[in-house]
Amino acid sequence: MGLIERKFDDPDIKSLNMYAGWYTSFFSPLSFSFRVEKSLNQDNIVGYYPTISLNGRTNIILEGEIIDDFSNTIEQNYTLKINRRQIEILNDHLYIDMGVKVRYHNLSNTFDYGISFNLDLESFIDFDMEGDIKIQDKETEKNVGLGASKVLSLNYLNADLNNSISVNSYLIRGRVFLDSNGDGVFNFDDTPLENIGVLIDGETFITNKKGIYIGDGISNNSIVTLDINKKTLDPTMLNTKGEIKIKTNRSSVLNIDIPVEKVAFISGNIWNSKNISEKEFMKYISFTTVQIIKDGKLYKEITPEFDGLYIFDEIPTGKYKIVFKYLGKEKIEFTPKEIELNIKLDPNSEGEYFDFNDTILIKR
Repeated sequence: MGLIERKFDDPDIKSLNMYAGWYTSFFSPLSFSFRVEKSLNQDNIVGYYPTISLNGRTNIILEGEIIDDFSNTIEQNYTLKINRRQIEILNDHLYIDMGVKVRYHNLSNTFDYGISFNLDLESFIDFDMEGDIKIQDKETEKNVGLGASKVLSLNYLNADLNNSISVNSYLIRGRVFLDSNGDGVFNFDDTPLENIGVLIDGETFITNKKGIYIGDGISNNSIVTLDINKKTLDPTMLNTKGEIKIKTNRSSVLNIDIPVEKVAFISGNIWNSKNISEKEFMKYISFTTVQIIKDGKLYKEITPEFDGLYIFDEIPTGKYKIVFKYLGKEKIEFTPKEIELNIKLDPNSEGEYFDFNDTILIKR
């Protein structure tokens, strides 16, 4: 609820209105709103404003304006807007937003039409050209405007920033690098990674030749998530930090490096012993788990295949213990019960397999 002042074409006519509204996006991407206004300085005038919106790269909005002065006629205006955002004209450089509008007036039983566009040139300086064309009663009205802007970060003057962001926004920057010793810190012998996608609240920012990414123009959430887009990362590499959550502040710059490590594959087989039938063996395997323990804690756990094969992926450098466990009631043991592994990976390797980590299932 609140108060709003409405102005009209005649500058001497003003209306102070009290309003109440309701909005829901429960059916996203569909949203609905409804607002009621009551004039406080003009008797018996009530306005109703329903809206239905379909949101996305293409927005479709249907708006209603119903004015009732409790006379013989009710003024009704209905507007349909269709807007398409970020249509790429020139690869990564030239975009255009376009929209069309149709408005119906019941008192005059007429339609008017509008076309709007916004030209966005993403380069060193951002040029915006805005325009609209309105057609009513065979008369055409055109409006065109041109603007230019350049955004600089005083911390990083050479940074290539999105020129449409607000000065109240924040920047998240850092380096994605191959961590050769697993210490999580960028050292002189670590390798920066180029063309890696860094996800910040679902939006991707690509690293340059020095492994640097700069996230700008992000939604002003106080807490955002940061991760690596796995589609841009070599399958033999892993973001060892995983997804992290960051608390942000307006007009600030956050430095967050992302270490990436080479990873190994660990595999082996659980073999059947002579005194167990094939049917029994498959039953016992279904109640068996294989665990990887790191620093005394459970790191990963899987159920082997029906034939006893097991495979762990994305295992970085470190010391591990493979443990075999039977969860059923029968007296089942494994020989050996545990296998110690010390994984050392060459940063230049294509990923390594540590296989033949086998054990035998025995029934007592």
